[in-house]
Amino acid sequence: MDDTFMDLSELVRENKKKEQNYLNYFKKKLKTVHILIKRKNKDGIKYMIYDIPLLEWGVPLFEIAALRNYLFIHLQNNGFYVQVIENGKSLCICWDENVLDLEKFYIGKAEIEKDYRQTIVSNALPEKINRNTMEFRQKKQQEIKEERQKRLKSRQHRFDNLEKHRY
Repeated sequence: MDDTFMDLSELVRENKKKEQNYLNYFKKKLKTVHILIKRKNKDGIKYMIYDIPLLEWGVPLFEIAALRNYLFIHLQNNGFYVQVIENGKSLCICWDENVLDLEKFYIGKAEIEKDYRQTIVSNALPEKINRNTMEFRQKKQQEIKEERQKRLKSRQHRFDNLEKHRY
C-alpha cells in the first residue's frame, strides 16, 4: 500500500474496540452496583449512595458522565428511583416500595422474559410477588406513613399545648 494513504478500516476497528472496552467496564460497574444493592437490602436498608469511581487502576480514562448516565438509565429502567448528587459524582439509588416505579419494573421484566423466553425454564409454582400485590403493598405503606404523620402532628400539638401551659 502507498504511504500517502491511511487504512481507515484499522482506525474504525480500533475505535470500536475502545468503545467495546468501555461498554464492558460499564457493564461490570452495573453488576457491582447490583451486588451492593443486594447487600444493603439484605441488611434492611432501602437506599444507597454509589460514588462513581473517578480513576481506577488498569482501566483507561473515561468520561465520568458517560458511566453515570449508563448507570442512571439502566437502574431507572429497572424501576429504581435514582438521583444524581454531588456534582454528578454520585448516585442516590432507592428501592423503597413507596418510590419504586412499578410500571418501568414490569415493562423491563416483560422485555427480559420476551427476549430470553427460550432460556427461561417455566416453573409450576405461582409467582412470589405479582403486580397487584406490589401495588397493594405500596398503597398500604403510604397509608401507614400518613397515619404516622397524623399521630406525630397530634403528639406535637399536645406537647406544644403542655409547654404553653407550663409557663
